Amino acid sequence: MWTIKQIFDGDYGCEELAPGQKPKVSVTLVNENGEEKRVSVEDEWLTRQGLEVGSVWKEYTVPAPLYRDPIYDAPTDPVVMKVLMYLNWAVRNG
Repeated sequence: MWTIKQIFDGDYGCEELAPGQKPKVSVTLVNENGEEKRVSVEDEWLTRQGLEVGSVWKEYTVPAPLYRDPIYDAPTDPVVMKVLMYLNWAVRNG
């Protein structure tokens, strides 16, 4: 089970968002084994889901569009990526 350890907005005001782009936050997740992973999601989406530090990050909780933070994320197991791609498709297509 993954829980939210930290939410970092990283907005220092030095770059403007492109038209139509929404602010994103980097979310650090930790599991019961102490493993960590980071994902980047729209701040608005996180708020709509009611997620905050300490909240459980359910495996079916996949933001649309799925976005993995290239700065923090190491290459992912291909099987895991296929599952994430399917979940992203399922969220978009109901």
